[in-house]
Amino acid sequence: MATKSLTLNKLVNNDFNSGDTIEPNKWAGGATYSAIMVFNALTDGLITVNSVSPKIGSIKVGGGNILTEEAKFDFEMGEYNGSTFTALSGWKGSFTVSEGSVSNKSCTIDNGNFSCLKGTQLAYKLTVSSNNSSRVAKTTLSNFGLSIDCTVHTQYTITLDAMGGECSVSSITRYESQDYGVFDIKPTKTGYTFKYWSTVPNDTDGTYRVLGYTFVTGNDTVYAQYEANPYTISTAVSPSGTGSVAGGGTCDYDSTQTLTATPNSGYMFVKWQDGNTSNPRTITVKGDATYTAYFEIDKINNIFADAFRSAIVFADTAEASEIYADTTKVYG
Repeated sequence: MATKSLTLNKLVNNDFNSGDTIEPNKWAGGATYSAIMVFNALTDGLITVNSVSPKIGSIKVGGGNILTEEAKFDFEMGEYNGSTFTALSGWKGSFTVSEGSVSNKSCTIDNGNFSCLKGTQLAYKLTVSSNNSSRVAKTTLSNFGLSIDCTVHTQYTITLDAMGGECSVSSITRYESQDYGVFDIKPTKTGYTFKYWSTVPNDTDGTYRVLGYTFVTGNDTVYAQYEANPYTISTAVSPSGTGSVAGGGTCDYDSTQTLTATPNSGYMFVKWQDGNTSNPRTITVKGDATYTAYFEIDKINNIFADAFRSAIVFADTAEASEIYADTTKVYG
């Protein structure tokens, strides 16, 4: 930032110029006369005007055969668009001069800072009037102008990195000491909800979050921070009662989950509903989904089990016959 003094560039829409004498016959009925002064073009970025001091080098009021009167001098700061002067609210000042001569008369217009963007025509308006509705003293002005205490803010570029998302704005122009101006810019990213902008790429805890009191000090890049959307992974078995599936539940977008199908006794896992035969299987969450494990009777294992049971029965029968035979020998 730098302090700068502005100089008057030209006078526009004037009823008088510096050094003019405003004759009483021009002011019959208490008419007012004004001059609008426009400053040199502002080319250095945002200008913050801190205070304004209107000054008139010399004023002479009265003379001739006109009764003693007072002349009132009103000053307003504003903007000029080439044809219309628009006053800034509150930036006004005034003083009065009785009959006689005054040198270096001034007042201060200071109602807090206001800012105007680069290229704005900054202006002030001087209006001379009378405290009498029918007569105005002859008034001569010379060397009127004002001094401005202002601050020049350098222009910078803020680049917006959507971090894999989509954003309608890639960069914005801001001025030194302004906030970053990105709060209403919200990028989108499939499967995620935008949270905030940060000055570092991966700011999961918000340490470097851009806040309303984060002010621009130079060119910078801000990075979009997102939160993964939650989705529900449901599981099922078919036919019912033939097994179970572990895994699933509420999961973050793009996270990986493991699903494991376990058959009940006498059954075997065949496949998932999408034809995948891996068990366990790993999935990547892209949205709500249901995974169904298909089971069927385990025929091979059942055959072996039946054979085994038959062998046991046969063995038990043979042993019983042998015991019977032994008993017969003993007891005849």
